[in-house]
Amino acid sequence: MTHKKYNPTWDGYMGDVLRGNVGINQLKPQHEFFDAIGLEKVLSDNTQYHIVLSLSEAKSIIEDISPRRPQNPSHGEAFARGTEAENPSYGEAFARGMEVDNNKKSPMSYVFSVTDPISTYAGNIYDSRSLYDVIREFKRLGITATEHIGENGRRYIHISGHAGLRRIIQGTRYCANHPQMLMMGIGQQGLNSSVIGGVRFCIIFSIGYRIIEGIFKDEYTLADFIGNITMDMAKTAIIAASSWAVGSLLTATALVGGSVVAVAGIVFLVGIGVAIGLDYLDKQYQISDKVIKYIKNEIDRKKRTPEANLQQIFNGLGNIR
Repeated sequence: MTHKKYNPTWDGYMGDVLRGNVGINQLKPQHEFFDAIGLEKVLSDNTQYHIVLSLSEAKSIIEDISPRRPQNPSHGEAFARGTEAENPSYGEAFARGMEVDNNKKSPMSYVFSVTDPISTYAGNIYDSRSLYDVIREFKRLGITATEHIGENGRRYIHISGHAGLRRIIQGTRYCANHPQMLMMGIGQQGLNSSVIGGVRFCIIFSIGYRIIEGIFKDEYTLADFIGNITMDMAKTAIIAASSWAVGSLLTATALVGGSVVAVAGIVFLVGIGVAIGLDYLDKQYQISDKVIKYIKNEIDRKKRTPEANLQQIFNGLGNIR
């Protein structure tokens, strides 16, 4: 419906301008959606004027306009003193002359808060499966493994106990390099194979875990990646050497009577103990942080070639016809 005061035609809209009655910069649109529906009056009647005398009053006005979480009675006073807390809103930060950090904590940060401490003992968790298999197979401490050299010069391992009660090791005499002996970590060659397998797992796990960190962690740099892997490899080497030395000593001297379960358990506990000790020293003296800081300083000190801008490359590929 057209208001009687307005003429919704070109003559009604631009007539005065075309006739030269008003200048081009003095045009007053004659449109039914302005004064015809009383919009100007509505805006005029709802205009509010506020005089801000203090920061607490400004805070109160902001809360009236945009109410959020309930505030305690002294909230405005705390705001005025600049003692109010954490995560200020944009209006609060603007009134204080400070910037707002709108970055929310990544959901993955909660995952890493759990996985980071566990990752230190990934190798020990891997070895626990081997210990479980040995205990499940032999069940008793009295089962011994004695290594000797046969008439043909080959090394053999004699397993005591009743072979028929076991699931996998169903014989009493095996070559030292028999797959079942290597799988169970029995004998010197079995110990060597077990240590090598654990080191291989730790290397693969460390690289994979650090790559995941680089993808999901905020502010994770190349220096962090190199430093963390370096420390992981150093810890792995020390733990593996310690476990191998203790296992070789027990195997060669039969200090625990050659008990298969006892040797496997002691080697496992030594690995855990060394891992705990290395983790304590690392945190106590901040060795990892110092290594990462040193790498960052070296990267900044040396002249670096310009890094490729992947986003720019992808945008450029999109312009190829």
